[in-house]
Amino acid sequence: MIKPDCRFCLANELLTDTPLYRLAQFFILGSIDPDRTHQVMIVPYRHIETPFCLNADEWAEIGEALNIAR
Repeated sequence: MIKPDCRFCLANELLTDTPLYRLAQFFILGSIDPDRTHQVMIVPYRHIETPFCLNADEWAEIGEALNIAR
C-alpha cells in the first residue's frame, strides 16, 4: 500500500536516499548524518506500526537484512 506522505515509500518518490540493498521484504538505507556513517536503517516495504507487526515472511528475512547491515 502506498501512503502519499510516507518519506520511506519507494513508490511515492518521496525517498531522496538511494537504498544500499534491496531484499524481497526490506530495503536498507545508509545514514545521511556524516557523524554516523556506519549506521543503517532496515525498512520494510509494507507499512507497519511496530516490528512486532512483521509477518512470517518478513521475520524469515530480517536475519538476512541484519547480516547484510552488519
